[in-house]
Parts: sequence; structure tokens; C-alpha cells
Amino acid sequence: MDKLNLTGSQRAAADRIKFFWDVKMSQTSALGGISTRPIPLLVGPSGAGKTACVRDFAAKEGIAIFSVSVTSWIVRGAKAEVAYTCQALSEFVDNNPCGIIFFDELNKLRASHLDSSWMMDVMNEVMAVLDMDERLLNMGFTPEQLEKINSRFLLVGAGAWQEVWVGCKPRATMGFARKSDGGEPIDHEAFIAAVRNQEVIPDEMLFRFNEHLLLIAPPSVEEVAARISAIREEAMVDPLGAHELAALSTVAVASNRAMRWLEAYTLEILAVMPKENWRKKTEASTEGMLGMGDNASNTLRYTRMHASTYAILQRLAYDISLAATNLSNRIRSEGLHRDSTTRCCLFLDNLASAAYRFTQPNQNHSQQTEQFDAVRRNVGAIAIEFSDFSQRIVIERVDAATRESLHRLQQLAFQFLKEADLLIQIVYRPEELISNQIIDRTDPRVEWFAM
Repeated sequence: MDKLNLTGSQRAAADRIKFFWDVKMSQTSALGGISTRPIPLLVGPSGAGKTACVRDFAAKEGIAIFSVSVTSWIVRGAKAEVAYTCQALSEFVDNNPCGIIFFDELNKLRASHLDSSWMMDVMNEVMAVLDMDERLLNMGFTPEQLEKINSRFLLVGAGAWQEVWVGCKPRATMGFARKSDGGEPIDHEAFIAAVRNQEVIPDEMLFRFNEHLLLIAPPSVEEVAARISAIREEAMVDPLGAHELAALSTVAVASNRAMRWLEAYTLEILAVMPKENWRKKTEASTEGMLGMGDNASNTLRYTRMHASTYAILQRLAYDISLAATNLSNRIRSEGLHRDSTTRCCLFLDNLASAAYRFTQPNQNHSQQTEQFDAVRRNVGAIAIEFSDFSQRIVIERVDAATRESLHRLQQLAFQFLKEADLLIQIVYRPEELISNQIIDRTDPRVEWFAM
């Protein structure tokens, strides 16, 4: 079974992204004077797994990825303590021979908000990158970087269009998936047509992408059950009985949170996972990498590890800092005077502070490892800290934006733990990894993780 157990629509989208990647690498930019426009746009409801699909493709192919949500885009000239997004993107292009530039949450660039100077600036910078034209030279990119983006970097977009999806959902549908009694599923073609005709983001933004939109639908009950089983098996936690598994999967689908429900569930399993299993899991993962004997396999394993870098962790930590601050402010504004919400806010403040310190440059080795450990501890504690707050009696009293902020933070935490788990393996057996040609001594992570 696929390690990530991709759903049918995720596998189809990943195959299509691979096609776009091959077109990009062949530098077939036009045929008969017509642009091939190899810029795919993934659409589907919130939590369907659009980001996971792109990240899984990049990991399997050993391709570096620069992922940014347009809601956290920092325009040039903004007063910010961290790098502008375009500056971070130019460094990513410099440091990688090729890669994927992933624009997430595009549906939040709403046309109705274009009277805002900030939104207009974000829109202009995003469209300049999508067009890959000379405007980038005025945004800090060099001519060499511009040529490199045009020839060696695949641009991918994603958006939820949640309101459009809900509008296409028949009354007979339970949650996001088909009812067990045979109720009709959502008409996917109708959803895609509705996205094309939507009035959420400006048409000039939508037209930057390939006409053939890639739909990622939420998982079915059966697909959710397979993922729950895989999560518990990898965590070395006892499997569920057939009836209990079916009931839990139905609850997950009916929650309308799809993959985000599974991400939260993953953190809950980690919270109850026997502590001795953490070391076993890490050692088993390292053994699996060392077990591949031939050079081709070792190269594949190396490229997968190489796709996870210290810079990715820092970008995720920056997004976690923003998400934690945003959620803390939202919870406070809700006015829920309970011990659990007060404790959550204090935890979020500490998490935001630790995550932000981890992103700061010019740290020595001791500071780097200390900040890394602090973020990893706080991120790993999210499931425990939110156990009371996530109870139905509390979570249903907050507005949708607060729930969305909570799901966003859980998603980022899940991604951070996955990336950290890949890198932390170097702590245990760097010499074996080097001798098996999975990494080499020039890898900066060897020095960074050295004890």
C-alpha cells in the first residue's frame, strides 16, 4: 500500500502534475505559437489533501518545493522582521537547480478586497511570478534567476472554493462523500464549471493557470478507514475492530474536515503513543533507509531526504508562528472565559514565540539546536493542549474563522513533525548514512545536527 495511501483523485492529480513537470523540464513552452501553459491549478474543498498531494509528488521525485500561502505573502516594502516573500523565493531559486513553486489558498485573493492596497500589492506580485516576465527584475530577481524560473521551475496553484463546493452538494449527500445507502455524490463537473464561473478571485488571476483544472475530492469512508489503520499501524498502536473503524471513519467524513480531521487524529495518536515507540519508530525508519543496497535505490533515498531541508523547517516554523498568533487572537476575541481557553492562549503565545525565534538568522550551533528542540516539543504538544478546547461544547461556540485557524495550525504542525522526523534521523547514525551514500559529508545538515 502507498505510504501516504493517496486517494483516487489525489493519485490522478499527482499523475497529471508529473506530466506538467515533464513538459516543463522538456522546455516545450509552445506549440504552433500557442503557449502550453504548464501551470496546473488544484481545486477541491478545504482539507481534501491538495497540499499533501503536491508535497507527496515532490518527495517521491526528490524535487525541492517552495510552498507559500497567499494569505501570508509579505510584499516588498512591508515593515516585517522576516524576509519578503520574493526575497525568500529568489534564494530558493538560487539554492536549487530546479523545483516546484506552490501557491496555496489562491481563492482567498478575493476580487472584492482589491480596494485594499495590501491585497493589490499581493495580487500584483503573485501574478508577476506566475507570468515569469521582466517585472520580476524590478522585484529583486536577477536575469539569471528569471531564466531559471522559466526553464526549470514548475508553478502550481491550489484553492478550496469552499462556498462553491457546498453550493454543489446535494441534500442527499452525507458530509463530503457518498452515503452508504447509495446517495448521489457531488457532481464534480458541475463544481469545476462553477469554479471557472466563480466571482471570488479576479478572472485575470484564474486565467494564468491551465484551463484543465485538477479536482481533488475528499476521501470516501473506505479511504479514511485505510488511512486510520495505516496511522495506527505506523504508531505501533493496537488496531481498531471492523465496526469501530467503520464508525470512526463515518464520523470523520461527516465532520466535513476530511484530511484535516485525519491530521488532528494523527496528533492525538502521537499523544497516546507509548514513549518507547518514538525511538523504535525513528530507528526503524533509519534501518529502512539503510536497507536499500543498490546505488540507484540509495540515490532515490538521498534525494527524498534532500527534499527536506533546514530552510523548509524554518518556513514552516514561520507559518506556525503566524497561525498560532492568529488563533490566539481569535480565541481571545471570542470571549470564552474558561480555564481551557486561557491555557490554550498561553500555549499558543509560547508556541508563536518559540517558532519565530527558530526562524531568526545568524544563530550559532547551540542556539539552532536549542530552538529546534523547543519548536519540536511545542508542536508535538498541540494535540494534548487542545484536547479540552476541541471538545464539541467549546469548538461549536466559536465562529468558522476560528475553527479554520485551528485546523490550519494542526495542518502546519503535522507537516513540521513529518519534516523534522526525516531530518532528525541524521542525529542517530550520520556515519552509516554517509557510508551508504544516502548523504555525504558536505551536506550542511550533518554539521548542523552534529552533537
